Amino acid sequence: MTATDRNRSRGRKPRAVAPDEPTQQAAPGVPQTDQEPACEPAPDLPSGTVQDGVRASLEPTRMLVVHLAVEALEPNPWNPNRMDERTQDKLRAYLQREGLVQPLVVRPHPETEDRYQILGGFHRWQLCKNELGYTEVPCVVLELDDRRAKVLTVNLNELSGDPVPHLLAELVHDLNRDTTLDDLATQLPYEMRQLQDSLELLKLPDGLELQLQREVQEHEDGSPTSLTFVVDEAEPISQALEQAAGSLEGKNRRGRALTLICRHYLLSLPEPSPAPVEA
Repeated sequence: MTATDRNRSRGRKPRAVAPDEPTQQAAPGVPQTDQEPACEPAPDLPSGTVQDGVRASLEPTRMLVVHLAVEALEPNPWNPNRMDERTQDKLRAYLQREGLVQPLVVRPHPETEDRYQILGGFHRWQLCKNELGYTEVPCVVLELDDRRAKVLTVNLNELSGDPVPHLLAELVHDLNRDTTLDDLATQLPYEMRQLQDSLELLKLPDGLELQLQREVQEHEDGSPTSLTFVVDEAEPISQALEQAAGSLEGKNRRGRALTLICRHYLLSLPEPSPAPVEA
């Protein structure tokens, strides 16, 4: 074992990379080696810029990106985010193709010296460590107490927004000019059927998408209800919801899509026969 390996296994002092300084990254899918990047050893992390999880000054500061040994990181115990197998396959393929291009967000471990707790990027760290052979990953290190760390974990997972359907459709159409849908399905976080449905939006008559949204809004009573039931075949339900939700914007698209499907079904039923009149 080399001295570098021993230092990594102990979670050595991070080395800094300035935000405007190019890093020596391995080729996509290939982990970094023991070769040190062309930068000076890290100074101690800035002190006095954060107090009790709140930045003491509103002056803009340069974000410090450091490389930490994967063995020095560990997940936090409260992360509510879970990733299904399909999404994990997409993430694995992306990391193999592009490499790790987004730093993880971590904090010094509150109980163990020379270790760090992951606040954002757990699934990327897990794949890099267990499957892709990385020994180090880029990280942003923040000094946060437990409450602020938990708030940040939720915000990193949730504050990402949703794609506007017709804008996504235009983007997919643009990419499809020189890339097949089969290839896009391996490069984007969507299945082939979702890409095809997205392109179908461009064929809708002008104003139909707005009409569907208005119809749903008019029939909403503002009192959301949670429904739980068991079905024998989930696939046709998922397909119908995804297609109907593709024409909607805003929050709770799948719930509103279900309302729209049910209302259209009810409207399609024949009028009930009048009850016989007793003589």
